[in-house]
Amino acid sequence: MKNSVHLGMSAIPLSVVLVQNQFPQDTHWGGISTYGWFMAQALAKEGVSVHVICQSMDNKIEVPKQISDLIHVYRIPGTEPISGNFKKLINKVIPDKSYWFAYNAWIHFKELQKKGLKADVIDCADYLGSAYFFLKDETITQPINVTCHTPSFIADEMNEGKDAKANKKNKKRYSMEIESIKLAFGLLSPSHRLSNLLAAKTGRSLNDFFTNPYPYPVQQEVQIEPEIVNVKRPFVLFTGRIERRKGIQTLINAWNNTSMKKDYSLVLAGKKTNHSPEFESLIEQLSIPSIQFIGDQNREQLAWLYQNAALVILPSQPFENYPYTCIESMGYAAPTLVSDSGGMSELIYDEENGWVFKTGSTEHLTEQIEKILNMPVSDKIAIGLKAQQTIKRINAPNRIAQRTINYYSRLINDYKKS
Repeated sequence: MKNSVHLGMSAIPLSVVLVQNQFPQDTHWGGISTYGWFMAQALAKEGVSVHVICQSMDNKIEVPKQISDLIHVYRIPGTEPISGNFKKLINKVIPDKSYWFAYNAWIHFKELQKKGLKADVIDCADYLGSAYFFLKDETITQPINVTCHTPSFIADEMNEGKDAKANKKNKKRYSMEIESIKLAFGLLSPSHRLSNLLAAKTGRSLNDFFTNPYPYPVQQEVQIEPEIVNVKRPFVLFTGRIERRKGIQTLINAWNNTSMKKDYSLVLAGKKTNHSPEFESLIEQLSIPSIQFIGDQNREQLAWLYQNAALVILPSQPFENYPYTCIESMGYAAPTLVSDSGGMSELIYDEENGWVFKTGSTEHLTEQIEKILNMPVSDKIAIGLKAQQTIKRINAPNRIAQRTINYYSRLINDYKKS
């Protein structure tokens, strides 16, 4: 039976609008897009109708796509006005064109409503302030939830420090994200630590956040037929964007200190950023021959990497929310070593289902690398299997979907009473 909401004496199937700039298959598999993909499928399997408003890579309104009976995808411009009529207004409201997605999403939702779209909840990603214009519209009759990942006002500060806030182009985007979190009727967060951080940054009560882990279908992922990548010898793996907040400098310094670099390569798999040259320069300065950048990888290549890595290291600093890199590594039963920052430390318990090191500590990371790579393979396999069982238990899509549906139902009822 389809999950439904009660309106008076009748019940109708629950209908949810997800608003997030990224969504596969047409955009890359970053954390937000991966979340949206797995959440949409998990909700649909429980009978929820899901309508996804996301960005078109061609910056145009595309023909709506139905990817299953209950999942509908609407791709819209993200860095161009949805219509020439709005260009002057958008330029006044949002001075940098890369932040137009939020405005376009709101306009397109209103058009979809005129065409008959019914929605019980509007669920917007925190990134780019996707909920901002929905929250400013007094004619919206649905509760608006913000699902928290890592908004750019936090991510940019971790990457650029004070320079991020000093950049005038960033200010409006940051204020849109902060105000969206402040005004949202509901707040979903994948980890307690992210809830704590956002509560402190925005002034919301910690009680306003509902902690709901990301869904992840372990069995589906394990069955992927992998492609082989260009890695020639035993390797230790990092996956993620090549940027400062991922702790790559700490990782490079620790790798330089370890004797294990004689027997293993350190493979860095991820999308390069404007920070990449500084890491490449550091590697050259330290004369480390055993570090290999292999760029952004598709899901089949990542599957092969996780399944064949001697160790996966995720050294994010100063904070990491609840990254799919960690979930996926554990889901593949890979031996996984993480910094004790953010949501990763809510997934991994040292020497039980993985290993943890002190965030930013080159010395402790070096010690942990040496210890783990010198362990008997059977011990590492056992810990990896415990990691996989953790993900199967905590991140099971049907479990997360039911938690989300129950949360939406409470949100709808509370909104009617407000």
